[in-house]
Amino acid sequence: MHGSTEGLSASTKKRAVFIGRAAHAGMDPENGANALLAAAGAVVRLHGLPQYAGDGSRLNVGTFTAGSAPNVVADRAELTLETRAPDSVTEVRLADAAESTLRTAGAGLGVEVSIESIGGAPEVVCDEEPAERVVNAALGVAGLAPAIGPHLDSGSEDASWLLERVREGGGDGTYIAFGSSSPSGHHSSTFDLDEAALPMAVELLEGVARAGVC
Repeated sequence: MHGSTEGLSASTKKRAVFIGRAAHAGMDPENGANALLAAAGAVVRLHGLPQYAGDGSRLNVGTFTAGSAPNVVADRAELTLETRAPDSVTEVRLADAAESTLRTAGAGLGVEVSIESIGGAPEVVCDEEPAERVVNAALGVAGLAPAIGPHLDSGSEDASWLLERVREGGGDGTYIAFGSSSPSGHHSSTFDLDEAALPMAVELLEGVARAGVC
């Protein structure tokens, strides 16, 4: 049985491909099945799904491509999206709702929808003993102000798979987020970090490693 503290969110990434039927937009549009229109409707409906700050659920359509020419009813469209939530149960509920929304949007216009999972991770849950070891090691790093106590981050991290494997082997684990100043937010073209933080991060990892063998 693992005592735990809060960590990072669970997430799923999906690709949806809409396959319709091309037609000349001026001569016989009624013979087409508009994949672009179906996908566009899906995007609007997806962002209308309930998302609550209280449970931390999030949905985002990140890419959308469709069509071949201005005068052709689009026979293909593709979008990618991500769902995330603080725990896997809530995330799966939102992901299932998103998939239903995609299929309904296609069916309404006679468009086939193919959905593929292209990534994802369960939530990160940090075990108490290793998390406390990290905090204690951080207190010994000059210039570092550690965050003490449970903290839930809306980010998602593949390291959660590593933590699951460690626990399958009977171990405990935690995740370390080392902060740094930056001129802009994440996923920005001007993202950068203060490299002065790097030696402190190395010192922290050394301290955690030494605490584990003493």
